[in-house]
Amino acid sequence: MEWMNDISENGKVLYFLSLIELIVDKIKDPDAYDIAKNAIEKSWEWILKKNVSADDLYSFLENIDENDILSHLQMEKDNYKECVLMCIADALACISYEAYTYENAEYFPETIETVGEDTVDEFNNTFIKVYGSDQIMNDIKNYLMAHHSKFNKNDIERESIYAFIHEKLSE
Repeated sequence: MEWMNDISENGKVLYFLSLIELIVDKIKDPDAYDIAKNAIEKSWEWILKKNVSADDLYSFLENIDENDILSHLQMEKDNYKECVLMCIADALACISYEAYTYENAEYFPETIETVGEDTVDEFNNTFIKVYGSDQIMNDIKNYLMAHHSKFNKNDIERESIYAFIHEKLSE
């Protein structure tokens, strides 16, 4: 995942957000689906406005009420649905990590402390299992390298990444 070192923090978040948007509808449990959709919306709000705290983003992944993605993941019995939830959990962990880093947090929750290359690799491998191909991952990676490198501080537009993904999906 060497290429991730060359994109902006926002570019990293865009990578995960773009991909989980493609699989979130595969969650069949309505409660887990609502949590995931709300997490995605708050993540978009964070990336566009930076007005959502890292703690708020993290709470979709894990919280004391056990109304979170990790709790649903632990209860899931179906292997495919478990993969979908694992993929979303890894993405939310990576997104939360970027938010805590942005806030210059002195301490990270234990789950977030462990986020690193292994988390990204697990996300990618699980995404391929769920989605069935890595082509869209490569396309998004190339898009982000061109538009969101550390040296190219383009504004983030949700519509532009959506348009790009839909164009690739229709090919």
